[in-house]
Parts: sequence; structure tokens; C-alpha cells
Amino acid sequence: MKLYLKPVIAATLLSLVTTPALAYKDKKSKGAPTDSARVSASMDELMNPMAPKRDAYFSIKDKISFNFDLTAAAQYSADWYYDNTAAASIRAARIYSDLSIQPNLDLHTQVYIGSTLSFNRIPNDGVIDPQFYVDELYLTYHNKTNPNMYAKFGIGYGPFGTYKDPYEVTFSLNQAFVQAQANRLELGAKYDNGLSLQLFQYQTNTIHGAQTNDPEGAQGWNQPGIVVGYDTKLFGKALKTKLSFVQNVSFFNGAGAQYSYLNFNLPVGAYDFDVSLESSLSKLSLSYYKTDGTAFGRKDSNDNFVGLPDTGRPSVISLGYSRLLNFGIKDFDVYINAEKTLHASEIKSGYGVESLASSGGSDNNYRGLGPEFSDTLSPSDAAGFPEYQLSAGLKYALNKETTFALDYTLMLAYKSQVDMDGQAIPGTDSDTYSYSYLRMSQNQITASVKYEL
Repeated sequence: MKLYLKPVIAATLLSLVTTPALAYKDKKSKGAPTDSARVSASMDELMNPMAPKRDAYFSIKDKISFNFDLTAAAQYSADWYYDNTAAASIRAARIYSDLSIQPNLDLHTQVYIGSTLSFNRIPNDGVIDPQFYVDELYLTYHNKTNPNMYAKFGIGYGPFGTYKDPYEVTFSLNQAFVQAQANRLELGAKYDNGLSLQLFQYQTNTIHGAQTNDPEGAQGWNQPGIVVGYDTKLFGKALKTKLSFVQNVSFFNGAGAQYSYLNFNLPVGAYDFDVSLESSLSKLSLSYYKTDGTAFGRKDSNDNFVGLPDTGRPSVISLGYSRLLNFGIKDFDVYINAEKTLHASEIKSGYGVESLASSGGSDNNYRGLGPEFSDTLSPSDAAGFPEYQLSAGLKYALNKETTFALDYTLMLAYKSQVDMDGQAIPGTDSDTYSYSYLRMSQNQITASVKYEL
């Protein structure tokens, strides 16, 4: 992080430490977060679309608000190609702070500590990262004379795509592609007819840009994106649509990004389209992500990345349904989500991959999500995203602050990721596979508890 940000971060962290003590008398009142005290709920959702619920637990006269959440998870993973694993860990512990600087200007922070996913699993050693990360540090400006417009500047999760929590216990394929964290300038507006518009310009990383085919493109603030949304009513239900575009994925969340999530190293754009039909009891959703060309390539003899259109030009389609069910006096939120990727078997994220420098990543700033599959019998060699993923589960509110979730996830690898012809069948002495591939699978059962103040 740049040196000029350190004083700001230090002051912010000091406010986080002192806020609980100063605001203890306001604990019972549970004042509103700073943004929500000035704008409508729909406007607050537009300004902070990827932020978890931010109801303030502590507040001082609507000048400072504070909140905390904690997610603990236990997981069992079963794979045909190596030993099954079980793990339990703190997935994420986060502190949120909102500070009103002036009537129209607010400072927002999110500080995180937790365990990093590997191959879409929580660590089986139960070790969490001992370092704090300032995941969000940004200013928002909104004028009362133009209540439907805002400006945002700083580090945080952008409006591209649709997801609710950057620290899910198990990631969907769509979220693994669209999630991005960057230092950016963002302008947004929401109109009375249901239309919304967001424009953003994000900072790239010059050092990481050297690992792409466009190192000159990583010079400062020259990469734009746009998001257009439209909300209306259909058959008495809320119909929400959202179209996102970013000009260069390699600098957005790829190898040349400020925070690298994927191994994209070619300068192509990406689209994401989301549509949902929602009521108070159910939600039907469809998402489609696609890069505008080949996003990943390997180096040739001239040290240039040559695109792999059949394995490095990803797209993913996701179909989901959730419903609130009542069993006696208990309410359960159940869901099912089915996803398929195309041309993505060489796209990688997470740890355990081949040398990140050779595949277009960065060892020091690579914040991959998974999931991935091995291209040999050894799980240490990751071969990229699965072709299919099916998820199903339920959530149950134990009380106002605590939610229990139980999730099942099945992932199936691409045929091209496995070549078992002539290799020994695990557990036997002599028999070998007589066909060229075997569909690899990974099954996961995850139980998690999330606590929000």
C-alpha cells in the first residue's frame, strides 16, 4: 500500500478502537450507519452493492457508526483422486466503520482477518492469517440537492457483477470471475424510473502489468468500466436487471491488477449480465459472464503471451432459485444453484498453482478464490476451473444476530484436465485405465455460523 495512505489508515484504525468505548451509551439505540441516515435504502444499496449488512451497532449522534461480524465454518471435502479432508476455521472476522466528515462526505472502512480459501476449501490446518487487511477505505460524496447521485473514491469492491459477500465460505463460479478489489473513482446515479448508471475508473499496477501482454496499459488511472441497471415490476414481483462491462480484465482482477484474483494476462474486456425475479418468499436468478476474447495465454519463444482460445476464453452461466419455507414456527431459506463454464480449463485462481509468475500472477498480491482441479494424481498441480458446479443448501436464523448455514457443493472437472490412459487405478496393483480421461469430482459439505452485531 502506498506510503501516503498510512496516516489515513492509522487514523481510521484508531477510530475503530475508540468507537466502542465512546459509543457505549448509544448501544441500545442502534443508530443508523452514516450513509443510510442521508439516503434511501435503494440508494445505499447502489453505493455499497457488495458490502454485507451494515446496520450500526454503535453510533455517536450519527457521526460515527461501528459494526462487527464473524463467520466460523467446518467443512468436509471428498475427492476421488486423493485423501478426503476435514477442516474447521474462522473464515472471516470483520470490523466496519462509517465516519461523517462533513454533511455530504463520509469515510468508510472494512478491516478483515481470517483464513484464505485454497481450491475452494478452508485450510485443513485451521490456521488463519495473522495480518489485518484494510479491505475497504473509501470516501462517498452525495449532495442533498441531488439525492440520487453520488461519487466514491478509494479502495473497495467495485460494482461489476452481482454478489453479496467477498468472503463466502464456498464461492460460486460466477463470483470467482467477477469479484474485484481496486483503488477507483466511481460516479453513480439512480433515477425514479428504475434506471441506474455507474461509471468507474480504476488504478492499475505497473509492476504487475509487466506480467501481461500490455505493460504500457498499466500506467495509472486509464482503465474504465460501466454498469447499467434497471428495476421494474413483472407479475407483481420485482424484476432486477444489471449489465456490467470492464475494458481490460487483466488489469481489473487478472495478473496486471492491483489485487490479482485470476491469471488473466491478455488485454480483453468482459461482460456480466444478471437478472432476477424476486418476491418476499422466492427469488429466481440468471447470470452470464463472458470475456470479449481470449484472456489467457502462455509465453512463446519471444517471451510474448500467446492466447489459448479453447481453454483461456472463459464464460460461465449460472441459474439459481431460493425460497423461504416455513416448518411450524421455523423459517428456512433454501436454495439451489447450477453453473457451467466454457473454455475455462486453463483459468486459475487461488494457491497451489504452478509458479504464479510464469502463469501471469503475482506471488505477493495474489488473492485467489478457487475452485480448481489437479491435472495429475497430485493435488498440488492445479489445472483450472471446473466445467460444472452444483450447490444447494439452507440457512436458518438462530436469533437476530446469528445465522446457521448448511451447504453442499459438487464440482466436475473438464475432460481435458485429466489424462489417465495407462495410469494405475488408485488402490490397485496392476489394473490401469484404458480410456483417455476420467471425470474428476469434488464433493463438499460445509456448515457455517455467522454472527453479526
